[in-house]
Amino acid sequence: MRKDSYIFFIDSLGKPCNDGARQLQNHAKLPNITNSEACKVTVIQDKNQYNFAITIRNIERESTPTIINNIRNGFNDLKDILLELDLKCISIAKSESIENTPWDIIEEIMSEILVDVKTQIVFTVVEPPDRMKILEEMHCSAIGGHKGITKVFRRIKGLYYWPQMKKDVQQFIQICVKCQIKKLVRVKTRQPLCISDTPRRSVDKVALDIVGPFPVISKGNNNILTIQCNFSKYCVAVAIPNATAEVIADAFLKNFICIYGTPSIVLSDRGQAFLSKVFTNMAKALKIKTMCTSAYNPAGNGSLERSHHSLAEYIKTIIDKHSEWDDILQLAMFSYNTSVHEGHEFQPFKLMFARMPNLPTTDHLNKASKIITYGDFIQDMCNNLAQINEIAHEKLVAAKLRAKYYYDKKINEVNFKVGDSVWLLRGGKNKKLEDQYTGPYTIVETFKNKPHVKIELKKNKHSVVHCNRLRLSKITPNDGNV
Repeated sequence: MRKDSYIFFIDSLGKPCNDGARQLQNHAKLPNITNSEACKVTVIQDKNQYNFAITIRNIERESTPTIINNIRNGFNDLKDILLELDLKCISIAKSESIENTPWDIIEEIMSEILVDVKTQIVFTVVEPPDRMKILEEMHCSAIGGHKGITKVFRRIKGLYYWPQMKKDVQQFIQICVKCQIKKLVRVKTRQPLCISDTPRRSVDKVALDIVGPFPVISKGNNNILTIQCNFSKYCVAVAIPNATAEVIADAFLKNFICIYGTPSIVLSDRGQAFLSKVFTNMAKALKIKTMCTSAYNPAGNGSLERSHHSLAEYIKTIIDKHSEWDDILQLAMFSYNTSVHEGHEFQPFKLMFARMPNLPTTDHLNKASKIITYGDFIQDMCNNLAQINEIAHEKLVAAKLRAKYYYDKKINEVNFKVGDSVWLLRGGKNKKLEDQYTGPYTIVETFKNKPHVKIELKKNKHSVVHCNRLRLSKITPNDGNV
């Protein structure tokens, strides 16, 4: 029972006439009142709490109009008492009816008579059908505004009470479809960082991506194909007129493979061009294994994505509004490739070509003190390359472990299982009034030691997504209210 002062209804012999009085009787807390006068209020004080017993009829059966009149007179008497005591809050059990008088009439009488009373009146022990109506009004209506669990609970708490009310509020809101798809959850799923494999030599694994669109220039270019060696971090950028599969495959072949050689693995996002038959057939012909990140997960190709920031900064600081950005693209890449990379602490240029780049400011440093033979040069280069490759590999692994250490400090791990219902965070930039989530979907497959799962979007259509885009749903795809 709610710990509060109570209003309840009895007959002149003290027998209970409403659910509140019967509840007190069941808990052996109903005061022993006899020979009370109809239409009057008996006040019983128990420490800091009060019980207000309103006598609404005598022993004999009375008509409904008489009962209503007695209730009205009883509340008039109660009003004077409440004004005198100045209580903060009192409770009254909400019943379907009291002595054949519907609750709506009783509530109307209370609102009319107690309008000037500052004491808050809480309706308690609401019946289950009424609880659902209250929850819908306090949450789903225009007044409720689909507020969160705490705000809805506090709103209801001031007017009603029933056992486990907060739990009911929580469960109701958790299955509110509008709340689940339209509201962005602040504390998102954040799985532990999964460390990717680290190549041991240059051009073994390369990453591809498209940056743009940019302003169209005179040559018709408005996109950039970026290519990065995952070991040396050496980057190549190619201006292209569009992001079609044919253009990308041709640019990759002529501007990277024909110059630096064929990689073993190519990593890209799930863009249509990279998944097209044109690109995959080219990779198959050159015996290149293609790999894709999960949808809307740029962190899966994080090193290349970060290089885009440096590229954009370079273009913005060097170019003026009348220049064509593709004229300085190669200069931007040379600047990037001759700068020390934070991961392995070498210049990408040095790891790619096993020597330092010749620059105007380093010309005097590169003058050899002695003339060496071609054979000596090749031997020195091979020894030097093997040594710096090993050091670079160790430092790349250490950098990844360091990144994982700091990332995992803020994880919010969720153990997703096959059969779980989940909401999927929309990818890309959402418009202000668009839904934040789609679903619910069912997880049909999990992958060991990988932060990805396969979900069923619809019958016979599946997608592999990163777990950080998911949150568990209390609603299943088969529920009728989805």
